Amino acid sequence: MAYGPRSARTSPLPSDWESYRRPAVLERDGYVCQWEISRDGTRCGRPATDVDHMGAADDHRLELLRALCGPHHRRRSGAQGAEAMHARKIPRQRPVERHPGLL
Repeated sequence: MAYGPRSARTSPLPSDWESYRRPAVLERDGYVCQWEISRDGTRCGRPATDVDHMGAADDHRLELLRALCGPHHRRRSGAQGAEAMHARKIPRQRPVERHPGLL
């Protein structure tokens, strides 16, 4: 599977990603999406095409990777991107200053 140019914001994938890690995770999960759709543990069940990092983006241990379908992988990646964007945002309100008479 061909990938487009990688963003400078993401950590690089290890050299064995395409040859070992990605296929190993997809095979381990039976090429089935592991997205949990209910609290009772029910999984999505659609065909998995992508591999998702459940932990940090630079932690490529197999136990922290899972197979996801395209829609769920896009949903998760979008949420992570939005979370990172909001974490960098500067608050729009000035901090409340103490009254000069109370100093």
